[in-house]
Amino acid sequence: MEINMFPKALFALLLIGFQQAACCEDTLSKPAKHELGFNTTLLIKQVLSFNPSNIPFSPYMVTYKYTLGKQTNLRAGAGITVQKTSSTENDINKRHSKFYSMDYRLGAEIQKMLTQRWKAYYGIDIVYMYNETFTEFQFNTFSSQTKGYGIGPVAGIQCYLTKRLSLFTETTLYFTNTDERIKNTSSSPFGQNSSSHSNILRGDIKLPTTLYLAFKL
Repeated sequence: MEINMFPKALFALLLIGFQQAACCEDTLSKPAKHELGFNTTLLIKQVLSFNPSNIPFSPYMVTYKYTLGKQTNLRAGAGITVQKTSSTENDINKRHSKFYSMDYRLGAEIQKMLTQRWKAYYGIDIVYMYNETFTEFQFNTFSSQTKGYGIGPVAGIQCYLTKRLSLFTETTLYFTNTDERIKNTSSSPFGQNSSSHSNILRGDIKLPTTLYLAFKL
C-alpha cells in the first residue's frame, strides 16, 4: 500500500489555474510580474499509466518567477514528498517504510524572446535538499538521513499558449555537497548494529524531461 495524494491535489490546482487564466485573459492590461508553475510529471504519469522510475525528473513540484526587468527574473522552486508503504509476505515477514524529502532552489535568470510565442532563458540556482528514509522489517530497522546544498547553471525553453498560460522545460547542472548518515539496528540476538557517515561532492545533471505548466498572475 502506498499513500501519495499529490496527483489529486495537483489536478485540483491545475483546474483552478486554468479557470483563472481563462477569466483574466482579456484583462491583461499591463505585463504580469508574477508567474506560478506546476510540475505536471506526476499527473501525466497517472493519466498515461507509465512508470518513469529510471528517468531523472525534477524534484520541484511548484515554481515561482518574479519579473525584475524586461529580460531578468528571480526564480524559486520547492518540492516536498511524503510516502508510506507496507507489504506482507506472510504473518512474520512484514515490511513498513517511510520516506520524506524536501528540495528548494533560489536563483535568477535572463530570458530572450525567440518568437512571439517561444522564449529561451538561462541562469543560476542555489539549491538545498533534505531527505529521510525509515524501513522496519522482521528484526531489522534501517534509517538514513541526507542533507546538502549546491549551486549550478540552468537553461530552458518556454512556449506561450496564451498571454498568461505557458509550458516550459529546462535542464540543470547542480554541483552539490551532501552529508549522509546511515544506521542499521537489529533486535535479533545474532544480529549486528552498524552505522556510517559520508560526505559526497557530486555533479548532477537533469535533462529536460520535466514539463511545467505556468500561469502569469
